[in-house]
Amino acid sequence: MSMALGAWKFGIATLGRGNIFDLSVPFGWTQGMRRFVPTPPSRAMPWQEVLWRRLTGRFGGLRSGETTRDSEIILGIDRNVYYYLGSCHPDFGLFVATFGEHSPDAVPATAVSPFDTGGIAQGHIPLTTPILPKALVKRDSYKVGAYQANFNAWVSAAYPARDDYPTPQRPKFVVSPEIDLAAAEDDGRAWKWEGRVAARDLSAPPLKPTAVFFQPGRRIRYRDWIKEESSMTTAETSEHIQLIASIGRDDPDPARAARQFIIEVIN
Repeated sequence: MSMALGAWKFGIATLGRGNIFDLSVPFGWTQGMRRFVPTPPSRAMPWQEVLWRRLTGRFGGLRSGETTRDSEIILGIDRNVYYYLGSCHPDFGLFVATFGEHSPDAVPATAVSPFDTGGIAQGHIPLTTPILPKALVKRDSYKVGAYQANFNAWVSAAYPARDDYPTPQRPKFVVSPEIDLAAAEDDGRAWKWEGRVAARDLSAPPLKPTAVFFQPGRRIRYRDWIKEESSMTTAETSEHIQLIASIGRDDPDPARAARQFIIEVIN
């Protein structure tokens, strides 16, 4: 736990409206994809394959963008697959997947930070001191077994109601004291919590998929792609199609729908 977090954690039940979380109902994690991705043809991957790999834990074949890989080098961390906790940027609305409980096998490969680490690495999040991005991320990163209490304490103290965190509403303060919240204006990267899982093939999905929101027409396109995917067995194909039939939903605004879904789950 960072010193900033520990300084205000004591006595938070008297802050805001006393919104101490029920730890059994944490915010879901989300992943989206930009509607338009300016990716060079040599690095292009069908959006269907990106989603399939994210849902099944086949992370080893995912390709990192140049900016993402550059950020990981600056921060001294391995290649990762990234999530936001309880929120999704509206620009990433080609599809949005939400996730629930963690797979035990993936816990050692997972970390959580109270800001967008790429935003820290690339200087998009304004800081008040010259702390190195690598040092800040190393200090303010938590394991799966530790982040939830820290996250709950911060949301309870920083927002009038816990439902406010998934929305664009700004918090009263951020966890890391070096982040200049006033200068960040409306850039949610300064306060939206990030989860990251090592980008390697896992024995099972690192988090359980709970919903996938597609722009109208794309759910059928995804199902058709899955039927043609040669690397899956017949049984795996059938199982995945059943999964999408169960949790797949059409919505003209996947990011908004995912936020509403997450709020309904925690309530």
